[in-house]
Amino acid sequence: MIIRGISAKKGPDFHRRSLGMGGVILILVLLGTAVSALEVPPLQGRVNDNAGLLSQTSINELESYLAGLESASGAQVVLLTIPSLSGENLESYSLRVAEKWGLGGKENDNGVLLLVALNEREVRIEVGYGLESTLTDAKSGVIIRDIMIPEFRKGSYSEGIVAGLAAIGGVVSGDLAITAKQIENSERGAGGGVPIFAIIFLAVFIIGIFGRRGRRRGRGVSPLGAFFVGSMLGSMSRGGSTSRGFGGGFSGGGGGFGGGGASGGW
Repeated sequence: MIIRGISAKKGPDFHRRSLGMGGVILILVLLGTAVSALEVPPLQGRVNDNAGLLSQTSINELESYLAGLESASGAQVVLLTIPSLSGENLESYSLRVAEKWGLGGKENDNGVLLLVALNEREVRIEVGYGLESTLTDAKSGVIIRDIMIPEFRKGSYSEGIVAGLAAIGGVVSGDLAITAKQIENSERGAGGGVPIFAIIFLAVFIIGIFGRRGRRRGRGVSPLGAFFVGSMLGSMSRGGSTSRGFGGGFSGGGGGFGGGGASGGW
């Protein structure tokens, strides 16, 4: 009876102490997770090259191209490169960045984030609600697998990023078509997207030749800039909605995201 009485008295206290310690541990774990969460960097522009993968010339040309794309199509496409995810999940971090930056218009939700994590060798295209039917998960996967990753595997990060952004811009503006057959071939590893993207590279190559000739004649034409200008002129000739253009400050428009897009690694 004495033993039973002691047990009866100590039992609840023991459980309370156990629950108390468990609560403390849980709080510490949650605090540790919150502290260790990778911060979302401030939105500096359409090109946020925090991993230092692009030259200043490429950054300037991409800024102009993406501003023109937004002016012509209304879609707000933004790049973020980071040195490392610091243990975070690629998809959850990408979604967190896109939501905090509020890419795209609040009414149209037409934002796109291209995220490259260098140390983890991972890339993701995060697509806003309003573009999920245009830049589908499957099409995003083709862009990553068939145009970006082959360049990344060669260490050509700038080329892969530039071509990837050009492909994203082409799809959202309607300049670039990715067919169901090409998607199927790409998913089977047959390189279904290569013919389309080969045309893009061929265009860049040809314009590059003329660009070099132009610079020798004192015209100072950039191959990348000429390609982007030509692409945007084609988009603008068909019309399109206007948005924040080339001038003024830059910020997201409050667009929403639901996890649409695709990821890949090299």
